[in-house]
Amino acid sequence: MGANMGSGQLLRVTLVVEETLEKWVIDQAQAIGVESYLCSYCSGKLLQDVFENPGANRGLVRIELLARPEASSDLLSFLEQLQRRHYPITALVDRVTVFADRGAATHEMEVT
Repeated sequence: MGANMGSGQLLRVTLVVEETLEKWVIDQAQAIGVESYLCSYCSGKLLQDVFENPGANRGLVRIELLARPEASSDLLSFLEQLQRRHYPITALVDRVTVFADRGAATHEMEVT
């Protein structure tokens, strides 16, 4: 991977939610310390819809949140809050290592 100078651990949460929740999720995430996010619009059917509401067709957005470890407790509490409100979400939580090469404009991420 070359000469990596400085690396750090981040918590990555990937959510698939209805488009109507996009702004609210991002606002809440930033309020609890999420420093970076990426959104992409997608089509498909949430896993919950397969079991609970066959035939539903709503716009979906994939939101990837990156936070430092010290924000992980608040971020996981936020996910529990979403679940308690019965919002249909699909969530994946993992830890990534960010490697920054000295003099390079790009960063590489590795899932650990």
